[in-house]
Amino acid sequence: RHGLRARDAAAHKTTMRPSPLAPRPSSTRRLVTTLSAHWPPLFEAAKKVLTVSASAAAITLGTLYISQRALIFPRPARPEAVTTYGGPEARLLVIDAPEDAPRDVGGSIACAWFPPATKDAPVLVYFHGNADQIGWGGAFLGRQLRERSAPAKVGFLAVEYPGYGYAHGAGAPTERSIYATAKTAVEYARTELAAGHRVALVGQSLGCAPALEVAATLAADDDAAAHTDVVLLSPFLSIADMAAELLPVVPKPLLRPLVRDAFDNVRNADKLRPTQAGTLVVHGTRDEVVPFRHGRDLADRLAGGGSSSSSSRTSGPRRRFVPLAGAGHNDLLSPPYGDAVAREILDFVAVEDDARMTRQRQ
Repeated sequence: RHGLRARDAAAHKTTMRPSPLAPRPSSTRRLVTTLSAHWPPLFEAAKKVLTVSASAAAITLGTLYISQRALIFPRPARPEAVTTYGGPEARLLVIDAPEDAPRDVGGSIACAWFPPATKDAPVLVYFHGNADQIGWGGAFLGRQLRERSAPAKVGFLAVEYPGYGYAHGAGAPTERSIYATAKTAVEYARTELAAGHRVALVGQSLGCAPALEVAATLAADDDAAAHTDVVLLSPFLSIADMAAELLPVVPKPLLRPLVRDAFDNVRNADKLRPTQAGTLVVHGTRDEVVPFRHGRDLADRLAGGGSSSSSSRTSGPRRRFVPLAGAGHNDLLSPPYGDAVAREILDFVAVEDDARMTRQRQ
């Protein structure tokens, strides 16, 4: 203790107060002096913070990489009968998968099928969201569209994903398996179920990805593209863009390589050619899952880069964007928005005109 007191006394003796008349150091010089004195501990503290942040980011990214498919594909626990929400007209249809299909497709493809009432009625092929199944949203939407299009009654085919619903335990959902399943189902619909009928591909949320993938594949065939409309409900730009919404501090170039199932809707939208029959995009302005701007930006790309303002319903003669005021993500098909969505779809595929002509003939 004596030594400490001696040093304190020595320091006290050598300390001098500056004269009030002496020139004061500039604020910049004082800042430099202060930083010079405190920089080493500040630097060490910053290093610790960055190290902890980097470790936390690495753990977060690693966890998301490992568990991303469980997050993207939250499959229902058991299948729902297609007649529960589809009514007596709904049929369970099973399509054999081709021999060269990827293993994770499974041996067959389950569908909910509503046959068209007339030879002129269009057939809609529907791909549901990531937490849905054909016995829920697919059967429900099929019944709603048929009742509203009577007496023409559209044909409606809801396609199940590998590992979902009736396909539970058969195959596994991945980008590759879902795309392969969608292409097989649409080809079967075009050649066996809807030969001679106009076809529309309808996707909701995750289902927008297989709808656009099939449309991009058909774009190479001018005749097939000209007779295939595309309807997108609550679409997203890509899984990487969705990951960036969840982790805004992580640069997208770092996220993109970690995404196992890209579902790049922008890339497929850019593949569609002017010969494509038409595209309809519907997005709720209060979507809490997929930001509204995703639907608006995708509609812009489908329109060839033109603007799609939130107050406009159209982007060209057959490129329509519908901002659904007040609607969220999971209530898009429920009251009070479900009726508006059904009307937009039926109007887009010209069912209302067909039904009106049928009534006039009667």
